[in-house]
Amino acid sequence: MNHALRANEGYTLLELVVCVALLAVVINLAAAGFLNQHRLNLAGVEALDRIGEMDRLSRDVRELIRSAGAVLPEGAGWNTSEESLVLALPPENEGDARIAVLGLLEPEDRFGWMILEDGAAVRAASYRLDFERVRVSLDADEWRDVRQVTLELTPVYVFGEKREPVPRYVTGALRNDVSGDE
Repeated sequence: MNHALRANEGYTLLELVVCVALLAVVINLAAAGFLNQHRLNLAGVEALDRIGEMDRLSRDVRELIRSAGAVLPEGAGWNTSEESLVLALPPENEGDARIAVLGLLEPEDRFGWMILEDGAAVRAASYRLDFERVRVSLDADEWRDVRQVTLELTPVYVFGEKREPVPRYVTGALRNDVSGDE
């Protein structure tokens, strides 16, 4: 009779330890799965943000190149080189000399552009992307003959070192109705 009462009294200490251990394993597996899924989600969101930022950069640069009349060898203290581009823009008001400078801009060495009127910046933009390489290519050797500009933008690959970064090419044709002489 004592034995029958004891069976209904509850669980033994060993049974409780086994239950707690199993519960800990299940919680640990669930937490690991949740954290991995969260990391994948963050990586996906970051990749989409980078793609969106690169698309915005491409669109803005293409619009600037298309609105420009000529590539300038220099302007407002900036020079066209393999890593930067100086463009002559049509004036918005009569007499205002306008140029656009594209490239890695100070202080953070982020790719960006700025529009200068009479040496003062009136509009500017920079992008949250880091680039390993920025290269400007012109379709002619003489400044006056340039009709098309191509920028090769090679972003830093941020998801590990398992593959080479893929460059993005942004090409635009100049309007060529603004004199490049200054």
